[in-house]
Parts: sequence; C-alpha cells; structure tokens
Amino acid sequence: MVKFGVFLPFSGPKTSPTLLKKVAMKAEEFGFNEVYVNDQITSYQYAMSFVNDETKLREAAANRRIDTFESLTTLAYAASITEKVQLGVHVLVPPRRHPVTVAKQVANVDNLSGGRLWLGVGIGSVETSRHDYEKTYKVGFEERGAVVDEYIEAFRVLWSDLKASYHGKYVHFEDVLLYPKPVQKPLPMWIASRTSAALRRVAKYGDGWTLTREFPEYISKGRDVLRKYLDEIGRKVDIPVCFQADTCIAKNEDDLKRWSEEGVQRVRAQGHETYNKRSIDSSLEAVLRRSFMGTPDQISRQVQRYLDAGVNRFKLMFMWKEETDFLKQIELFAKEVLPSYR
Repeated sequence: MVKFGVFLPFSGPKTSPTLLKKVAMKAEEFGFNEVYVNDQITSYQYAMSFVNDETKLREAAANRRIDTFESLTTLAYAASITEKVQLGVHVLVPPRRHPVTVAKQVANVDNLSGGRLWLGVGIGSVETSRHDYEKTYKVGFEERGAVVDEYIEAFRVLWSDLKASYHGKYVHFEDVLLYPKPVQKPLPMWIASRTSAALRRVAKYGDGWTLTREFPEYISKGRDVLRKYLDEIGRKVDIPVCFQADTCIAKNEDDLKRWSEEGVQRVRAQGHETYNKRSIDSSLEAVLRRSFMGTPDQISRQVQRYLDAGVNRFKLMFMWKEETDFLKQIELFAKEVLPSYR
C-alpha cells in the first residue's frame, strides 16, 4: 500500500497549537496515513543569515519568524488529538539530546499514541547543522555519523533489554531501567541517507530508507547500491523507501503561483546550500523535478515517477501562505490524488 503523510506547520510565525490541531485533524479526516514534523531544538537554521545582526535578530524573534516547536513533544500533543494516523519525525537527529532521554521520549510517544510513532533518524545533512553540533552539543561535525551509529545501537539496547548498558566511544550508560518499552517491538527506524557512506548505515541498521529532494533516478540507483551493501553483510531484507516532497497542488495556475512562489525560492536557496558540494543542480527546473507541484493530474504523474523508482511512502511538505490555502490543498490532494492509491 502506498502511504502519504502531511507535514505539520510546527515552525514560523503562523504556527500555533490551534493550527497544529486543525491540520492534524483534517489530515486524519481526509484519509492521510500520517502527520509528521522535522527535528529542531535551536533556531539557528532559521536565523543563520542574520544571527550576528542584533537588530534583525530581535525583529525576527519579536515577529516569531524563528519560532520552532520541539519534535517529540509536538507529536505527543498530536497523539492526544488524533486516533488513527501515524505520527512521524523526519528526521530525528539523536545527538541533540542525551541518548537515554531521547530513547525515553520516543518510547513514551509510542505508548501515548498506541504504537503509532514513525521514526526517522539522520545525522543532520546541511551545513547549518555544523553550528549546532560544534557550538551547542559539543560534537565534532565530521564525527556525527559515528556518533549517530552509537545512538542507534544504544536505542536498540534501551528498548529491548531488561537492564540496559552500553559502552561506546561516544555513548555510555550502565544498568538503565527504561520502562515502559515502546509498543512496537521492535520499533522501526528509517535511516536518512544521501551518500554512499550513509547508505551503509541504512543497510546495517535501517528498517527503511528515507530521503528528501532527490531525483527518481538517484533513488533507483541508490536502491541498487543498497542491495549490494545488504548482500555484503548478509541481511536478507527488503528495505522500503520513503520520499519527502515539497508539494503544491492547485486546480489553476493563479493559485499555484500564489501558493508556491515563496516556497520555491526557499527550496532553491536551501537546495543550493545543501547540494552545491555535490554539484547537484538547484535551478528552478531541477527544483520542480524534485517536487510535487501542479494540478492533480500533473502531481499524479510526478508521484508515479517515484513509485517506479521504488518509493512506497511519501511525506508531503505543502507550500502555503495563508492557513486557508494549506487546508484547501490538503483537501484537494485527498479528493483528487489519494483515491488512485487506495
């Protein structure tokens, strides 16, 4: 079954508990499989272009431009107002918290939701993560992959062992009693990956592979590499694939342009920052090829390209300016696109 999730507006000046509740309940009402958030603790990513300009920083703080809710507590709130949808974090960056603390939070959300948590795990892929790793969490940026590997191993121990101990280079704890355990046994972890080294992490630890803003051709080739890595370590599993897509759906060009214009420029800027080290195109044409944008028929064709590449789960990050635009898009996608995959 193909699954679709809706990104909850958990950051920026328009986010609020009221809007979170409204979007989560609409997504469930219209038959989406999941609502999800990404993972931020500090607001540096939203302020990096003016962080050293105190006037601009004060203005952004006063206007709530750099507000961001925390991921797992937001999902606990979402668990209390929904009954069926999965609750996802795409993706958790574990070193932002103590390993025992985050393992407890994850287990708690899975219990509060009745086993509905969807957990993605990653290392923080954009350069903006460097500041938080080195200045806030005191973790070497180049070491973050090895640190996350130990967190993943520690999670498995904490969620399964009667009395949990782990001794690694970066993660240490002894005789931890962590209860209740997650409802899901084992609790699946989807590993985020854009590089060959990270694909080895998927092969070793992952119950799924998740990624964002990539072309279908990249995913198809990546699946071939992943199968090779699985064979090398003797894992006989079929790893499912999840793709997060910047999304804007409308029935006419005027709405499409109005809703997406600001979002496309943001994605282009982020794409340039994220991809320029790998010489990946961040032009407008390339952004549109990596996104779901257009009429329902156009988006259905775009979805099919990713299905053909092996994706079976989609996370939709809708572009919007006003709350009404967001809710209209959720409804339009549900009525015009979802039925083809049910």
